[in-house]
Amino acid sequence: MTTPQERGRAVYQAARFLENLGHGVYKGAPKHLRTEALRLLRHYPWEIHLEEISQKCPDVLEFTHE
Repeated sequence: MTTPQERGRAVYQAARFLENLGHGVYKGAPKHLRTEALRLLRHYPWEIHLEEISQKCPDVLEFTHE
């Protein structure tokens, strides 16, 4: 079973992964993948949104800065 802490960490880490992918950190990643990563990030929750979700729904998601 996934805990709220694990869920929050996964959402945060997914955003960092998409940022790295979109900005070319992973050398050799095809352009269409980099473009898609940046497209997804346009609507991805920011840290402030994760904090708000964490406060309002702590049983669903717990977010702390890593």
